[in-house]
Amino acid sequence: MKNFPRIYSLCTVGLIHHGEYEYLFHPFRTDFIGDSAAGKSMIADLLQLILVGSDKFESATEVTGTDKRTPDGMVLATTDKSGIGYAFLNIEIAPTQYIVVGTALQTGNQRTRAFVAQAGDVFSGNSLNPLASPLSSSQLIRLDDNAILPLEHLSMHLFEQGVTLRPYEHFTEFHELLIANHLLPLKPTAGQQALKDYATIIRSFARGHKIEAHKSTALQQFLFGRNERDRLLSQLETVQRNIEKNIQSHGHNLKAIEDFKQQQADFKALLQKDNEQKQAKAVWGKANYHFACQLLAQCQQCVTDMCQRLSTDFARLAVIRPLVNSFQETLPDAAAKAKAVYDAAILRQNDLKKTKQATDTVQKWLDAISLTATLDQLTDKFNTDQKRQAQRQSITELLNILSEANLTKDFQDSAWAKGYETGLIEYQQILEELNAQIKEKEQLILLTNLDDPTSLGYWASHLDRSLTLEEESALRHFQQLPTKKPASGTDNRFVPSAEALFGKLSMTGDEDLPKTYWANLSGVWEQIRQIQDPLFNTEDKHILREKLQRWSGNLKNEIKKIIEKRENHISLRTFLENVSNLNSLLTAYTERTQVEQFKFNSEWEITSGDFQKLINHYRTSAKTIKTDIEKTDNEVKISYEAFTETSNQAAWLESIYLLLNKWSPSEDYINTLNQLLPNRPEFTLYTDQLLAKPDVDSNLKALLEDLTVKNKNQIRIDIWSQSLASLVQAEQQQRKAEIAYLAIYDKLPADLRQFTQQQLDEFCRTADTAWALYKDEYDRLAKYYLREQKYLVDDPEYKFMTLAYEVLPPSLRQTVQSADEVITAIGTELTRINNQARQIADSIIRRAGEVVAQLGQIIGTHQRVQSDIQKFFRNQNIPITNNCNVRLDWRRGELTVDWITAFADLIDHLDTPLFRRSDSIDVDTLRDKMDVRELIRTAFRQANNDKNLDIKMILDPFAYYELSFGMYYESGLPNKGSTGQTYAALALLNIARLSIIEAGSPDSPAPGLRIMPIDEAEGLGSNFTMLADIARRYDYQLISMSIGPIGRYQEIDQHVYMLHKDRSTDEAINYPPFGVLSAKDAHLLTYRYNAKN
Repeated sequence: MKNFPRIYSLCTVGLIHHGEYEYLFHPFRTDFIGDSAAGKSMIADLLQLILVGSDKFESATEVTGTDKRTPDGMVLATTDKSGIGYAFLNIEIAPTQYIVVGTALQTGNQRTRAFVAQAGDVFSGNSLNPLASPLSSSQLIRLDDNAILPLEHLSMHLFEQGVTLRPYEHFTEFHELLIANHLLPLKPTAGQQALKDYATIIRSFARGHKIEAHKSTALQQFLFGRNERDRLLSQLETVQRNIEKNIQSHGHNLKAIEDFKQQQADFKALLQKDNEQKQAKAVWGKANYHFACQLLAQCQQCVTDMCQRLSTDFARLAVIRPLVNSFQETLPDAAAKAKAVYDAAILRQNDLKKTKQATDTVQKWLDAISLTATLDQLTDKFNTDQKRQAQRQSITELLNILSEANLTKDFQDSAWAKGYETGLIEYQQILEELNAQIKEKEQLILLTNLDDPTSLGYWASHLDRSLTLEEESALRHFQQLPTKKPASGTDNRFVPSAEALFGKLSMTGDEDLPKTYWANLSGVWEQIRQIQDPLFNTEDKHILREKLQRWSGNLKNEIKKIIEKRENHISLRTFLENVSNLNSLLTAYTERTQVEQFKFNSEWEITSGDFQKLINHYRTSAKTIKTDIEKTDNEVKISYEAFTETSNQAAWLESIYLLLNKWSPSEDYINTLNQLLPNRPEFTLYTDQLLAKPDVDSNLKALLEDLTVKNKNQIRIDIWSQSLASLVQAEQQQRKAEIAYLAIYDKLPADLRQFTQQQLDEFCRTADTAWALYKDEYDRLAKYYLREQKYLVDDPEYKFMTLAYEVLPPSLRQTVQSADEVITAIGTELTRINNQARQIADSIIRRAGEVVAQLGQIIGTHQRVQSDIQKFFRNQNIPITNNCNVRLDWRRGELTVDWITAFADLIDHLDTPLFRRSDSIDVDTLRDKMDVRELIRTAFRQANNDKNLDIKMILDPFAYYELSFGMYYESGLPNKGSTGQTYAALALLNIARLSIIEAGSPDSPAPGLRIMPIDEAEGLGSNFTMLADIARRYDYQLISMSIGPIGRYQEIDQHVYMLHKDRSTDEAINYPPFGVLSAKDAHLLTYRYNAKN
């Protein structure tokens, strides 16, 4: 049972779902049951809205998208979309003593207005006079027109009923009144944050099952809200705006510092590059002079050596040319004679090679027969091979002829393939047989003619019976005989009448020959074969005629095929008769097997004449051919060597002339020397008249080899000219190098050093690079600082001091006389401005430190709250179930507070940096920052190993710690728990949180409204009883919202309201709720109809 004060009733006027109704609250537990969209969760929202106001209100119902429940959306709108509504509580502060607190709502306005109603005429300070009876919904409605009055008119309306109403424009005064009268259990000093926390606690009870307690962020937001980081960011923006108002002078100082720092760095770098280029130039000048002298000496020696070599070459050429001319006169005749001898020897050699080839061929053939074979045996073998070749050719010719006529198969199937005589005899026999078959079948066809009286078939068809198998066999046998007496010389038998034949015919079967009869012809027995397909075995004349017609047709087809066969034979014979030399072709074909099996000699595909020539060569030369060939080969070798020698001499002579022509005349060399080096007696060329004649080999080959070598190494006129020009150029270069050296050093060196071209090139590149770097830097600084190029006209030598005078301010120009003094003057001015700027920068750092300090204070406050909540859990020792207790633990977060401490230490010792405890943050870097956001980010990065984070995360207190909330056994092991157990644990967390901000202590809580609205309570199941025990222990009124009843009805400790939406209308309005009050309060139950009724 909730102690006083407690909610006696909740009244609604002009609100959706609830219309005008009074819900009496049980001192301990009140349940609201109904389907979805019946307004259950709105009960919890109304309680929150009444107690905390619209500026801290947030619906406990979670919805998707932007369709959130707002105060103006709770009002029943009229046809003109306007509407006024009220929700108020009758708070029972003692038996039959009631204070009314409520809220006024209006469509189109999300801000509500709070009001308080009491007895009496006026409000006196924070004192309240309770009403003797609760205020009802009907008292807010004007009776004459059933209108809901605006708040401005409602005061007078209620005053007439003995009720004094006071509206509040600001919620602060409203809450101060509630706290002063112990209606809210908060401390008198409670601020806006405490009220926000109180509203959050009410919402959390309603939707505690939806809090992701396993997530640290959800717990942090649940306990401390979401606004502290944004408040710090907003404060930081305010600091930044205040700084920017006074930062102009600091900006000028910073700009001047940057400028002088840049000037100091630039001119230090330029001076360094100037010294480097001068040093590089001096190194190059010394090396260049030594190398020029060295090169001049080399060129002089080269020209001297060339003069000596050219003089020697001119003397040799004077001897060689006459010698070569004498060879040119005698060599052609000798070459012609040598070639004639060689050609004759080659001709004889070729003839002997042919003879040798013939004798070798014949010998190979003889050896193939036997080691003792004779030429006669070889000749017989050759003739046999020739014969078989002719037969193979005849067979091929015959087959080609037959193939072209498409008669190959007919020929191979005929007797013609066995020879002409055999083919002719068999051809005649086949024609006789085929003609006889045709005649026989034509006679049988006559048997089928039933209209011919002379036919035996006619006789048989007119019998009154069918013929026996013996009779029909005899009928067919004698059908071929004529019925009239034949002429002399023709057939010697005839059948004048069938009756005469069959009347006396006697037939007997043959036991040895099946299907055979013997006919007795007056003592002469004639054999008759039994037929297989009887025709006259039926008495039905129609059937007989059909059978004979079919048989006649078959006979005609057979005759046609026989005629075709006969024609094929005739065609083949006619074709063969037109083939020339047929008899020899057929004879060769009969021996085709022997031809196919014969092993031909592929080398004998020659004529008999050629074969005989080979035999003749063998007979005459077989024994002497080897000796003849050896003799001839020797002659060829000797003549070839003589011929080759003369040919080589001719080629050598031609090559010698070509080499001699490549030498320029000595006059050209002398003229070039006099032109490039006039009057230089140390360089002289001598002609052949002034030197002794050298020895020259008269052998052309040796002379050519010598000239080839000399020619490769000769000094050509172009090389001679180039060497002379190089000497002239070396002398000029040496004079220039001497002048450059004396410009750097006082006098020429006494001794010369050796340098390579590579070394000199490297010194030159180094000097050029150093000068280019200095010049580029000079140009860059001039362009940057002066924005014009006038210094190039005044000082084209790029002097350091010229640019320095142009760049330095007038106040510094008078104090500098040298390059080093330029750097010193800039440094002095920089120090002065730095001291001035540091004072301003330190003030910015201190302002940023204030925000960082607040961040640390917030984190500390959160840790104290966590500690207090954990202390509450530990002191209360309330097991949830199965001896499980709840625990709220604190852990380090992703970020640490070490940098906050280091930042505070830095601020404390800005003027005494030697006493700083930590140097993780560089103050000089911070002094360069004029943006406090970037300043804080820089300090954070320095203290956290360059961890680059956004300012929002740095100023987020939640990033510095994590919370874990759960149930644990006495052993310390965690228990995940059911949904109901988790809800109960979160309810304890809410109670612990309220105990921190409320007056009194956990053991002796201050009086005030404590409500525990639980939405979707049916999901708790049997754990709802545990939640009820918690509410009872901590003096809470329990309010549940669910679709169906929760547990068994407790008639002593429970009120139940069943809400039903009116489905007959589109308006959000319910039927009057059905209430079931506890036994003690049942007499208070009244039914109120909504606006519809």
